[in-house]
Amino acid sequence: MFTPDGTGTAPSISVADNTYTDLAGNLGTGDVLDGTDGFVVDIVPPTLAITTDDLALAAGETANITFTFSEAVTGFDVSDIAVVGGTLGALTTTDNITWTAVFTPDGTGTAPSISVADNTYTDLAGNLGTGDVLDGTDGFVVDIVHQHLQLQLMIWLLQQVKQPTLPSRSVKLWQALM
Repeated sequence: MFTPDGTGTAPSISVADNTYTDLAGNLGTGDVLDGTDGFVVDIVPPTLAITTDDLALAAGETANITFTFSEAVTGFDVSDIAVVGGTLGALTTTDNITWTAVFTPDGTGTAPSISVADNTYTDLAGNLGTGDVLDGTDGFVVDIVHQHLQLQLMIWLLQQVKQPTLPSRSVKLWQALM
């Protein structure tokens, strides 16, 4: 069994000429097994980028969140994702490289954050992956204050409008038309 040393050096296994004999005592011919024979070892960890189609959400809006890996991964599921300030719907993928889910803000004004920690998934060769974070430093925000102020302004404006009063002649004319 071959176990890579983790240094990233291309693997090579060699047996020198005349270092062994067969059962009849004949010296053996050496050989080398290396990258030219297709002998390679994947020691590169997969990476992740978390993105969204809408960085600045208003209250009541949702955003599509995309998890893009540098290569196909295994063992990635919703339990690997930490979500603050909302909820994340079901994950979907067709290729185990690009995953999507819908983020729904919780409406509390808590700054949204979606993260995947390092070492929570692997590539197909078993290399542990690196994580990523999508949060306010990327401009990912939910603006509930703006909408709250708009609502307060509408309420105030409605309170300022007085009910119109009609002269008695207008009322009589209106009643006659009915």
